[in-house]
Amino acid sequence: MLLIVAQLTDSNNTSTGYYWEKIIETLSEKNEILLITEENSPKLLNNTKIQILQVNIPKFLKNNFKFKNGYLSKVIMSFKMLFFSIINSRNKENILVGTNPFLIVLIPIFLNIFFIKTKVSIIVFDLFPDNLISTTNSFLVKYFCKLIKIAFDFSYRKFHKVFSIGSDMTKILEQKIDLVNLIQHLL
Repeated sequence: MLLIVAQLTDSNNTSTGYYWEKIIETLSEKNEILLITEENSPKLLNNTKIQILQVNIPKFLKNNFKFKNGYLSKVIMSFKMLFFSIINSRNKENILVGTNPFLIVLIPIFLNIFFIKTKVSIIVFDLFPDNLISTTNSFLVKYFCKLIKIAFDFSYRKFHKVFSIGSDMTKILEQKIDLVNLIQHLL
């Protein structure tokens, strides 16, 4: 069984959801899939080869803690999806993740800590915390992101395969990863 972790999987909501829905549908032709996601895609719900574990946070938190663009709910969702991914990764030969939720990028480090042997690949849509470092005006946010960037860069080197969306993304990833043959340029 293939474990896939993708926060956005509904093609009706976002372009990222559209891409993930197509990727998951294609992979389900040859694999049984356990999908950990925040969204429910009607197409994926009807596919008998896909088991969906929907992770969400209480609406109370989502609606009442909108501090700085809803960062708190994003962090909680990211931790929950990482937690459920680690729990469900035992006895999985392969895991495929995306860059959302943002903490999922750290999964190779956590699997190593818990002695879980599996091949983890990632599809890179955006780079956190690099994207925040380059766009924020806040000194504290920039400093914090530079500190955690060390862990994220280390984690990218631990993936079995890194699939890059776009040539600009590939160039940035080549700076993070010593082994260029790990990077597969998709578009």
